[in-house]
Amino acid sequence: QEAMKVNPDIHVKQIYHVETIRVNEILEKYFKQGIDILSIDLEGIEEEILKQIDFKKFRPIIIVLENIEYRPYLVLGERCDKAGKILRDENYIEYAFTGINSIYVDKIVVEKFNNEQIEKIKGM
Repeated sequence: QEAMKVNPDIHVKQIYHVETIRVNEILEKYFKQGIDILSIDLEGIEEEILKQIDFKKFRPIIIVLENIEYRPYLVLGERCDKAGKILRDENYIEYAFTGINSIYVDKIVVEKFNNEQIEKIKGM
């Protein structure tokens, strides 16, 4: 609905009703061994999805999140912070912004990796 307000060339052609499944159910069913990278591009409901994830049970090392508002034209230099607070509260840090996506990494994993690298260097 929001995209149609911004771009008159977009319209609803047909509506399909599909059964939905919660994100934790998907992770439980298909990613029991864990998940390294999670990419989320859900046209405005990214925060809603992130709030549902059990980060104690399912903790991706990297989360890629579309972080621009929809426009009918190419957006340059603009970005929003759709779910940055949620991810910061879960101990993720923004590592990079690609112009469309923010790439967040698990701060705990980064600190552990860095400490291991420092110890290797000291041991040389």
